[in-house]
Amino acid sequence: MYISNELEETATCKVLASLQEIMDKEWGDWKTDDVLVVCVSPDYSGAIGMRVLHGLTRDRVFPYYDTADVSFPDSSEEFIQECKLEFRVLLGMWRTQVSKIVLIEAGILTGGNYTWMSRMIEEFGFQKPITVALVERVQSKFKCDVVGMYCEKMPTFWWEQYNKHWDNID
Repeated sequence: MYISNELEETATCKVLASLQEIMDKEWGDWKTDDVLVVCVSPDYSGAIGMRVLHGLTRDRVFPYYDTADVSFPDSSEEFIQECKLEFRVLLGMWRTQVSKIVLIEAGILTGGNYTWMSRMIEEFGFQKPITVALVERVQSKFKCDVVGMYCEKMPTFWWEQYNKHWDNID
């Protein structure tokens, strides 16, 4: 599914509006200094990560921000374990700073990474994370709390270049 600049902007606006609502519902009077926004796969998700971060500004302060690299479906088991270890280190660094985490990713395709990441966040003693996808495939085994748009076929963003890692998904 081709996602034009206009369609991406529409989905982004939907994410920003819906995320504020769910954060208020789930976390009540949350404070920016108690929230960490984790941009997952910053090579694809950096733009939506920044939009979300700045969209959560309160009293001229936005939440903390960090990034997490995750594996592609064709990654080796060794690389998958390395990603999990790096995320564990990230959570350890933030454990005493915040209690709330927002995971944001441009595309949730299979749901595998969000599944283990969400579990690990709770195992570390953080509140249940709020999960966000600009685009989520309906086939994903993980269902996000906030979704800008759904698709059945592999999404391709207007800015994206061909990436062999996703060849065998559809």
